[in-house]
Amino acid sequence: MIFRRLILILAISLLSLKSNACKCPKVHVRYHLDKAYDFIIGKVIEEREELDTLCGNTHAYTVAIDFSYKDRLSGTQEIMGGKFTGSCGAYFTKGKYYFIIVLACGDKFYSDMCCDNDLLSKADYQISFLNDHFNKRYIRDKPESFLLLALFSLLVLSVSGILVFNRYKHRSRRRKGFNQKW
Repeated sequence: MIFRRLILILAISLLSLKSNACKCPKVHVRYHLDKAYDFIIGKVIEEREELDTLCGNTHAYTVAIDFSYKDRLSGTQEIMGGKFTGSCGAYFTKGKYYFIIVLACGDKFYSDMCCDNDLLSKADYQISFLNDHFNKRYIRDKPESFLLLALFSLLVLSVSGILVFNRYKHRSRRRKGFNQKW
């Protein structure tokens, strides 16, 4: 009986907890033209938990910046965000290339989940829009890793096929010459 009451109290307590999860639709990149500190394209090279109480973010991402539309950020930069913790901060995956809308909060930079951030491979619309607006021409010249792997595999197969064919051709000529001498 006591065990049942304890489970009931625990279940009610869990259901009554307030969640701080953030819900918002992604806002078009046009909305951020004046509000964003910068629009960048880069690769997330490091990720770590870091609580930022001023802006409400839970993770710090180090981004190697390849391109900046407002020319305010370059090199590597720490951008605050979130990760599956109910915060409104944007979350990114280490090792992937992203289009990121960077906002300023005090002396830190952050991005939130309402920004129109996306994987670089899916950000053609945002890039096209910003290229036109800022009169810049960022062209995605970094193929995804699977494309590089496919091209490398094709090259290896082609070279090995040529080597095998030449070796076979060379052997068959030697055999013909051997038979003709006798």
